Amino acid sequence: MTSCEKINPEVERVSVALTTYNGQRFLLQQLDSLLAQTRRPDEVVVCDDASSDDTWALLETYAAQHPELKIHRNPVSLGVDRNFFQAMALCSGTYLMLCDQDDVWLPEKIERSLAGMRTLEAQVKAADKDPLKTPLAVSSRALPVDEQGQPFAPLQLRQRTDSRWTWTLLGHASQGCTLLLNRALVDEALSWPQPDPTQLLDPETGKPVVYFDWTLGLAAALQGEKLDLDEVLMHYRIHRKNVTAAPDYYRGGSWSVRLERWLKQTSTGYEAYPLYQPKRQVLLRWALSCFAPRIRSDRWPLVESLLRLHEATRLRDKRKILRQLPKDYPVRLKVLACLKWLKRRS
Repeated sequence: MTSCEKINPEVERVSVALTTYNGQRFLLQQLDSLLAQTRRPDEVVVCDDASSDDTWALLETYAAQHPELKIHRNPVSLGVDRNFFQAMALCSGTYLMLCDQDDVWLPEKIERSLAGMRTLEAQVKAADKDPLKTPLAVSSRALPVDEQGQPFAPLQLRQRTDSRWTWTLLGHASQGCTLLLNRALVDEALSWPQPDPTQLLDPETGKPVVYFDWTLGLAAALQGEKLDLDEVLMHYRIHRKNVTAAPDYYRGGSWSVRLERWLKQTSTGYEAYPLYQPKRQVLLRWALSCFAPRIRSDRWPLVESLLRLHEATRLRDKRKILRQLPKDYPVRLKVLACLKWLKRRS
């Protein structure tokens, strides 16, 4: 079956929600990669968060040449999360993909992500459920590259598992710029009450946390279905102005930083921080306040285990809870969770 037979662009519309903020340096390359897709997007909705450089001028010029581009400028900055939700609200597609301003999409990103969505929809239908009413999400891989587009760090290997929702809850696996969402998940997310900027703060740093990506992944994984494609479909640019990932996250640093990186990424490819970062408990509790009544009953035990893990105050209690996690969850990530807790206690 060809991609044209699987995807009917006359029936299904694909929207790309792109947010920008002082991104003129890399934005043009990203826009070009969106319109070079083997399955072109039906619309690209751009919300600029009150940039002070030439980003808006670049967008106006590009939009005049490409009718797919719909641009909106915020009079004042909304911040990363609110700007993404605003862009999502302005999208009209059957499916929606999130996009950062400084990356590059490989030509088959939309086509391959939609193929993954077909797999999820078939699974939902086989379970006698309506895919149009079930929150669904597809994530993929992103190769870290430097400012010149050259590989910045080796691609992390992933441990094979069919527990897609488990990995989303315990290991994130929902990098925002890789996500494809169906309309049911988009409508779900847009129904959430937007938190006060002072509500979701990192207990360790006191700074606001970026919450849109993991929360969207959780909504799909706990209410519906989620598929993590083990395919590199984009280049994720690493530079000093990244909001969520600085260069030293991927290489260099002290011996303890290098050890942590090895424990949480090498051979697993899944982040461990949902197990030990205090802000993850804050985010999870906020997510539960948004959609707890709609979580599938079989997902609750692991959700409650993760909450108990964060609330446990003794190492032996944490170890007991960690032993109850799925057997295919890497031991090294459980070790890392204990080490991080001991470090905070010292």
